[in-house]
Amino acid sequence: MARNQKVPPIITASDRNVFFSLTYDCRRRSKNEAEARIQKFPLAVLVCASGRNFWFRTGAFVTESDYEKILKASNKGVFYEVRQSEIGKFNNIVAVAKSLLDNDAFTLEVLKSTLKGKNDGSFSALFMQNIRRLQSENRVGTAENYFCVYKKFSQYFGESVPFSKISPQLAIDFKDRMDKDGLSTTTINIYLRTLRIHCNIALDEGMIKHSQYPFGKKQSNVKIPPAAKRKDSFLSVPEVLKLMEYDTEEHRKGQYGALVCEALNLWLFSYLGNGLNLADMADLKYSNHFFKTHGKELEFVRKKTQRTSAEIVLIYIPVIEPLRKIIERYGAQPQKNMNVFPQILGGETDPLRVKQLVAQFNSNIQDRLKKVCKEQGIYAPVSMTWARHSFNTNLAHKKVPESYISQAMGHSTESITAGYTGMYSTEDRFRYNSLLLEHDKEA
Repeated sequence: MARNQKVPPIITASDRNVFFSLTYDCRRRSKNEAEARIQKFPLAVLVCASGRNFWFRTGAFVTESDYEKILKASNKGVFYEVRQSEIGKFNNIVAVAKSLLDNDAFTLEVLKSTLKGKNDGSFSALFMQNIRRLQSENRVGTAENYFCVYKKFSQYFGESVPFSKISPQLAIDFKDRMDKDGLSTTTINIYLRTLRIHCNIALDEGMIKHSQYPFGKKQSNVKIPPAAKRKDSFLSVPEVLKLMEYDTEEHRKGQYGALVCEALNLWLFSYLGNGLNLADMADLKYSNHFFKTHGKELEFVRKKTQRTSAEIVLIYIPVIEPLRKIIERYGAQPQKNMNVFPQILGGETDPLRVKQLVAQFNSNIQDRLKKVCKEQGIYAPVSMTWARHSFNTNLAHKKVPESYISQAMGHSTESITAGYTGMYSTEDRFRYNSLLLEHDKEA
């Protein structure tokens, strides 16, 4: 077939303003005619809509001469069987497109995703697709949270919400129905943020139009207030010292007393250890750096940011004297690549089980701290989160440079100038973290 000769299709179809043809894709045809005669081309369904084209390959490859034989095949033989098989694939694609058109959900982008098995052409399927992606990345916590929102959304609107139904009014209805069901304002806003995440994905992939986007500054759109800052969720240095006074031989007696003191010390480890959370503490290991510094520092990568940061950010914890004592009493004997606190996970590695164990340990610590706080006259719902906020707040009150606090806590770089701040020295880390137990010293 000559290079400029129009390729006749095997079959065509149209529905509304969308046109389909089963042909072969010869866009990469060799300029050398001898090579072109033996070159194999993919059979494809060409879909034309709104002046744009999409080629969906069927999986078969043929030469030009074979394609001409498929065109002429009548009612028997190999080429006839190929023809019928390819027409079957063509009809399936047309049927999928027709279904999208019937539901007012057709765009070439949605058709591409549907034909490639990414979703069934619905917003609900895109939602579940993202949850499965998170699960495959072992981000089980986020996946579980998103699935809770998916279930609530499906409860109200069904399990196959088409992209055409996404609108500001849908988000308003979602918000109103959650409010009617008695969900707290905090929970409603969390659920709306999750919905917004998936609307952003749909918008980025061209599956919804800007006019459908439910969130933003427009009068008709849903506004989600920023999450409240927990400015009061911290203990002052005197309060931390008061907690530490509870840890005595008398209080460590008995099985429960020992567990209460362990919970207190793990909270203190978080507070003195750059405010690391329990998930990071559970995975904290005696790395090469620990032995290289002769036990003066631990290092880790914060789990929350290791997937989102452009580069791996190592966090160094100076093992000041109170931390050393906690490790000696509650940690494992230092061995290369061994967990510092193996009692948290008990050797478990399955991501879902790890998530459950960390959550349970977190809950146990909070429950046991209630006893300590009550006996020490501290009337606050102290949790592991308070340890992180206390580290941040108390160093800030000591006038420690904000760049050090951000670096120690593994915060992402928020400004260009911050990105050029070098690592603080081990001596600086010891000096600053030692202030966490000082009443009135300043940096």
